[in-house]
Amino acid sequence: MDSVELDRLDSLEGWVAIKSDIFEEEETFKLGFIVQWNVIESKFAVTCHNRTLQRQKRKAEVSVGDPQMSWAGLFSVSDLKHIHQQFTCVADVLGGCFPDISGFEESNIWDLLFLNRRSCPEDDGERDFDAPCRKLEKYFSTAIDLCGRKIVLETLFTQDERDVEEYFENLQEFKKTTMQEEMSRAKSHLRQLLQSHRSADRMVALLRIYEAEDEAYRDLVAVATSFFQYLLQPFRDMRELACLYKIEILKSLEFEDLGPKRIAALEKEAEEWRMKAEDAAASIQDITVTYFAQTSKALAGMLKQMEEDKRRFGPAAWASAAPRLEKLRFLFAKETLQHMRATEMCLSRKKDTIKERLENLLRRDQNQRADSRSAFGDGRQQDTVDQLELQFYETQLELYDAKFEILKNEEQLLVAQIETLRRQVKELKEEVVYYDVCEDQEELQSMIHTDLQQADSPIISQLRRRLQSLESKRGSICSRRAYLRNKKDQCIEAHEQKQLAGKQSSMLLSQHHQVHLKREKRKEEEQKRKQWVDQEREKTLSRLRSFRERRQGQYILKTPQSRKCPSEVSCVSQPMSIISLSPSTSPEEPPSIRPAPRRNKTPKKQQPKDIPVQIYSAPPPPSVPPPPPPPPGRGPPPPPAMGGFSQKVNAAPRKPVVEPACPMKPLYWNRIQIQDNNNNTLWGSLKEPDIVNTNEFEDLFSKAMLQQKKKPLSDTYEKKAKTKKIIKLLDGKRSQAVGILISSLHLEMKDIQQAVLNVDNSVVDLETIEALYENRATGDEMDKITKHYETSKEDEVKLLDKPEQFLYELSQIPDFAGRAHCIIFQSVFRDTISSIHRKVQIISSTCKALLECKALQDVIGLVLAFGNYMNGGNRTRGQADGFGLEILPKLKDVKSKDNRINLVDYVVLYHLRYFDQHAGTDKSVFPLPEPQDFFQAAQVKFDDLTKDIRKLKKDLTACEKDVQKVCTNSSEEHLQPFKQKMEAFVSEAQKEHSDEEDRLNAAQKSFQDVVNYFGLKPKSGEKEVAPSHVFLLWYEFCNDFRNSWVRQSKNISKERLKEAQENIKKITAEKRVETKKINAHSLKERLRQKEANVSSS
Repeated sequence: MDSVELDRLDSLEGWVAIKSDIFEEEETFKLGFIVQWNVIESKFAVTCHNRTLQRQKRKAEVSVGDPQMSWAGLFSVSDLKHIHQQFTCVADVLGGCFPDISGFEESNIWDLLFLNRRSCPEDDGERDFDAPCRKLEKYFSTAIDLCGRKIVLETLFTQDERDVEEYFENLQEFKKTTMQEEMSRAKSHLRQLLQSHRSADRMVALLRIYEAEDEAYRDLVAVATSFFQYLLQPFRDMRELACLYKIEILKSLEFEDLGPKRIAALEKEAEEWRMKAEDAAASIQDITVTYFAQTSKALAGMLKQMEEDKRRFGPAAWASAAPRLEKLRFLFAKETLQHMRATEMCLSRKKDTIKERLENLLRRDQNQRADSRSAFGDGRQQDTVDQLELQFYETQLELYDAKFEILKNEEQLLVAQIETLRRQVKELKEEVVYYDVCEDQEELQSMIHTDLQQADSPIISQLRRRLQSLESKRGSICSRRAYLRNKKDQCIEAHEQKQLAGKQSSMLLSQHHQVHLKREKRKEEEQKRKQWVDQEREKTLSRLRSFRERRQGQYILKTPQSRKCPSEVSCVSQPMSIISLSPSTSPEEPPSIRPAPRRNKTPKKQQPKDIPVQIYSAPPPPSVPPPPPPPPGRGPPPPPAMGGFSQKVNAAPRKPVVEPACPMKPLYWNRIQIQDNNNNTLWGSLKEPDIVNTNEFEDLFSKAMLQQKKKPLSDTYEKKAKTKKIIKLLDGKRSQAVGILISSLHLEMKDIQQAVLNVDNSVVDLETIEALYENRATGDEMDKITKHYETSKEDEVKLLDKPEQFLYELSQIPDFAGRAHCIIFQSVFRDTISSIHRKVQIISSTCKALLECKALQDVIGLVLAFGNYMNGGNRTRGQADGFGLEILPKLKDVKSKDNRINLVDYVVLYHLRYFDQHAGTDKSVFPLPEPQDFFQAAQVKFDDLTKDIRKLKKDLTACEKDVQKVCTNSSEEHLQPFKQKMEAFVSEAQKEHSDEEDRLNAAQKSFQDVVNYFGLKPKSGEKEVAPSHVFLLWYEFCNDFRNSWVRQSKNISKERLKEAQENIKKITAEKRVETKKINAHSLKERLRQKEANVSSS
């Protein structure tokens, strides 16, 4: 039994194999080191490879994302010694394994001082580099076994955290920087060659410099071409990629069956790619403009220096360099022409972009014209349209200038070719041919025939035809220039007319607005007056009713048109009825009111309620005599009333007052009132029945008048007691101003809140925000409104007037006052700093022109020379070194003897004649600064600019405090984007303010330099010289000088044209025959005589 169990334990039957080899161990990484000496860096290059991973990768056992397989680095001798010290701290056994590499250590400063060189470049070829490298490889392998793979790799090869993309970006930047440096070196080399022209005192040396200069220019062009091609390549790739994507999208839209959403998405994507392609093309054009600007600038410097050399050496010595000068002019004109054509393309693209934006705005305006909410944005949109139109006009002028430059360079190109052809023709005409001694008669005859036809050589004829063709092209350029000039003048004139029409339209609109405001004000006054009349009428009627209730029967109420009748009995001849009030039995019952009878059949209309009533005292007692008889023609009076009735009017009526629900038709009867209760008549015992259906009676016999129903007095009092009036907490003018603001705004409060919180002017413009900020509630007003909201009920809160509700809702916007102030100041700062910058720039440029303009110095020198000549012999005015500038505007008043010319005209004529080589041509330039620049500079005051700068600094500080306050008080929900935008604005504004303050100080210094430069002194009573005084003097003088310069230039141009026409006439009228004197001893003459003798014999 035991043996069986032992057999079972020793056997492997029934076991399951988990590993193929139970004793298999994981393969360790095998690392291999390669060490070489880097001669350039003077360091050891150490490379480590993970051989195990490399072998697994070749067998496809390792994927792409597995650990690193190779490491590399450069190490100096000191670096390796330091690494060895770190290894020995882990394993002491490595102390004696490190090889001796001290011979590769760099020389230090002491070795250089004591001339103890350890190595030199000459010894590198004799040194053994292989043995130390192999020793280092063995040392690193031993370090791996003793210290471990991780410690050795981390010590040798520290991981660089820089990303691969960042590496390639830096590589591109490094490449770009290298190209820029190479281009700078080429420019510097060319500049040094140009400066070396002055040292060349002989033509041979100068020609050598020209050859080196041409080589330097070719190098510069090559470097610039490669650099700009490098810059252009990404944009070319983007343009090609965008075009390919766009074509694929268009194919999908054309051939595939897609849904509407997919079609819309593809169209949007195609539009995006189109915009990217256009942006890439625009960038290519801009880079092309920069390239041609660089090359043309280099050619301009070379051409200028060569023209100076021509003047220095003279035409005789310069003949050998004339072809290069012509070629240089041709190249310069060609490069400048390409530069201007590229500029023209950029300006055309800019103009088309502005035009497209204008069309989109106008189209959007037409689409939104029916929208009611677009009314508030019309003004802002019109401002955008005006800005775009101004940009379009300025771009058009720049485009015209570019076209002028293109024509100018085309003409220069033709002129360079014409001068070359003329020189070639002249050389061919002056060419001298020397012949050898010849005795052949036929050859002599052919030579004579060639000499006779030399003047009509086909080469000369061909050159002349080319010359004539170039001249005709030059004439067409002149006509195109004139056409362009007319187009530019028309553009300027149309713009000025449009501005004038806009001013007139704005004036008419302003006048119409004033008329509309007056009309609205008049309507408001009439409405207020009508409301006041209605209120006063209601008060008067209310007082009459209360008076009638309290004073029953004691007074008689008459209208102003009724006559005063002293009789108790109503007079039938009265024009209007008299209301008699008799005392009633009960003080609570009001008396009944009945109209008095009329004699004529046609009843008079009921007296309106709003007619004023006169109150008279009660009539006198019956003892008073009766009233006078009625006037003739009115008939006898009616018979007296029944005896005893209505003789006493002191008692009140017995019956209560009947008040119908609506006005009823009147029944004109004679009322009888019983004063005695014991009366035996019918009226004393007759009982009046109650009307059952009063509504029916009212429907049948009510007045047919379009008036509101009269309610009983009790209902009226109850209604008035319950009437809820509008609650006003503001005074009249303040409420009216806020109400006008509300009516002018077509906005919702959420739009205003969104604009203020997000600093967004797209919906609510700055003018509206400024109006809201100026009309915001004051502290007292806000206290009243808030108190009313807190203490009143909901029904009473609703009765608050609209201006109060609007101010309360406006105050609910978080920190509205601070935010609005910051937004308004942002716009004000931009405008103010731009205005200050423009004024400072005008002063700086004007002062720079006065200090650096060479032509201005020439003109002032002429004035000084002529003045000293005129004051010759005068001890007080003659022999002047300078003069006060106050005389400049007065020079035009100094007339000649015949009064045909003044001193300014003569100075201009003299300057054109002796100082301006291009006088009378298009190349002639006005020698002085523009008068308009002086006029604008004269309007600037340094004190005002300083005050504006200080005020702007103060307001900027207040704005910064408001920003901090708003950011502190605002919740996290309302903090952004206000904080981000305003902090960025404050930072930028502080920088701009500081820069502008520095520019202002520099401008003041420049002006002081001008004052000192011209020796100006302040006026009596003034401490300093004012800019307005100085620049106005220059403005008047430059304006007079320019008018005279234009006039004299035209005269010179006419004279030159006349001389040219006369020369052409002389050339065409006269045929010049050139004769040469024959030398009797010449070879040709002797041959001719010999031939004549032979023929005669």
